[in-house]
Amino acid sequence: SSWAQAEFATESGMRLGGRAMLAMSPGAVLLLSVVVGCVVSPSHADMFVLSTIFEEDDANCSTWYEKDYEGVQDACQSLGDPSQYGVSTDTGKYYTKRTCNTTHFLQAWYDDPNCTTPLELPPPLSHALACTPAELGQRHRGNVVYSCGQSYTAARWSSYTDSECRTKDGTRRAQIIPLGFCRVRRDGGWQYDNSGRSIVCGETGLVTTLWEHSNCSGPRVVKNDTLVTSDCIDNSYHGGHVKIESGCEVATSGMASTSSWSLPCGLIMLLCFLGPRHLQ
Repeated sequence: SSWAQAEFATESGMRLGGRAMLAMSPGAVLLLSVVVGCVVSPSHADMFVLSTIFEEDDANCSTWYEKDYEGVQDACQSLGDPSQYGVSTDTGKYYTKRTCNTTHFLQAWYDDPNCTTPLELPPPLSHALACTPAELGQRHRGNVVYSCGQSYTAARWSSYTDSECRTKDGTRRAQIIPLGFCRVRRDGGWQYDNSGRSIVCGETGLVTTLWEHSNCSGPRVVKNDTLVTSDCIDNSYHGGHVKIESGCEVATSGMASTSSWSLPCGLIMLLCFLGPRHLQ
């Protein structure tokens, strides 16, 4: 790999590279630095735990009928007011954290924002990753297969108690969404008899789309009523003021962006090729 080559580069090669860099004009060095940053800087992604659901009599988990995400992995997520889950905590706060090992998906609940000590009630859960019947406390029926470490860009948004989105509503769940993931419900289980549902970062914010087919394809319905933006908006669908925190930054002009640098990498590389003679 390129990193391995860099690691084992000879001393003479490094000297040569240093001389070449010194021979370049400041403008060319700047352009080259931008290109390198553009090429090697990865976009941030979170890991999620996904679930695939099968019929109760499908003991081998051969034909799935539903796909969903359990939630973000290895992160402490606020669930809001514990009383809405029939739970009471000493702090009046409620959090969960999902982790995995090589054989099981683990989930525990907490009353502190660092998810330090698991609550005794509800008790921590341990689910086999392999095809197993749904256990008591799971929201699924039938047999389930869990998949850990699934990488998606995550969009985070929250509800607020004020019209300027300065104070988060601690009674509401903090939303962490895997962008582009296709949630599937069999037999048109979503609104308007659609089978797929996805959320992406669009030109105006987080856009929810319902799809006719279970692979999120075919005829679609865009649900404008669910829109969440980088601006503080009052959305009746979500029950109050909401705002994106990260993962889908939208400029005031209405164009979506996930980076403060908006010049296309291809154009930067072209400038680097043509520009040095003009940047002496």
